[in-house]
Amino acid sequence: MGISNAEGLAHFHSLVASKQMLSKEFYEKLEKPVLEHTYDHAIGYEESKGYGFQYTKNPKGQWIFGHSGFGGQNVRVDLNNGLTMAYVSNGMKITDADMVEPWRNLVKEVYRVFFEQNDNK
Repeated sequence: MGISNAEGLAHFHSLVASKQMLSKEFYEKLEKPVLEHTYDHAIGYEESKGYGFQYTKNPKGQWIFGHSGFGGQNVRVDLNNGLTMAYVSNGMKITDADMVEPWRNLVKEVYRVFFEQNDNK
């Protein structure tokens, strides 16, 4: 188990998103999951996974990766758009990963602010 705050999670993962921390070959591997929509018996639902990360798609339909934590914590790296998002909470959520409503709302709003406004210019 790791302990951090949202700033620390975002900072570390932003170094990954900057594409300066790992080799070009490894970044190419991180572009998409190894397993897509595979049922995980430990957590009881399907996930896409690869290289120790959980994969989901951003609102633009591109793969992003990261990891969720106990209680609804989450961090995601978007290599296509150079973006990192982290969410931590003092309160326990009844669900996990990208199903946590405050996390989903955060992701939706970040992409709206950063990309819809720029797409309309």
